[in-house]
Amino acid sequence: MIQHEIGVLMAELGPAADLVAVAEYPGDGGWGLMVDDETIVDVELDPANAVLVLSADVCVLPEARADHWCRLMLNFNDQWLDTGGFRLALSAAGNMVSQSLILPAAGLEPALLQQRLARFVEVLGAWRAMLAREPGATEQAATPHPHPGGIIRG
Repeated sequence: MIQHEIGVLMAELGPAADLVAVAEYPGDGGWGLMVDDETIVDVELDPANAVLVLSADVCVLPEARADHWCRLMLNFNDQWLDTGGFRLALSAAGNMVSQSLILPAAGLEPALLQQRLARFVEVLGAWRAMLAREPGATEQAATPHPHPGGIIRG
């Protein structure tokens, strides 16, 4: 039942959020939301826990300062309550940074999903911009917060 409800929600989300495309992964319980030419947000349904997991690749971890970025990402993850639940991780190979967010699926309203997706893409863009900077650009006493303007919570 929840699979069908989320499928309908995803179909409505495409036009409402002005997405380039929404693709369902048949039999996989997932969807790909193409935001633009560079951004695809994967959405997976975990029916056992009634949650949606949004995830997207941020970029390849800058090798020259990998320790710095890994520490920053761990600190970010530790502040999940303040960040609205966003998480950062490394791929199994240890070179691709990904961002994720878990949302309750039961009773999820279209407007809230659209709002959370917009915030997800905004935070994703901030991390991409931070990680793409020149190696010395973020070596300062206070590391810039990757999501200015507050947190939107569901």
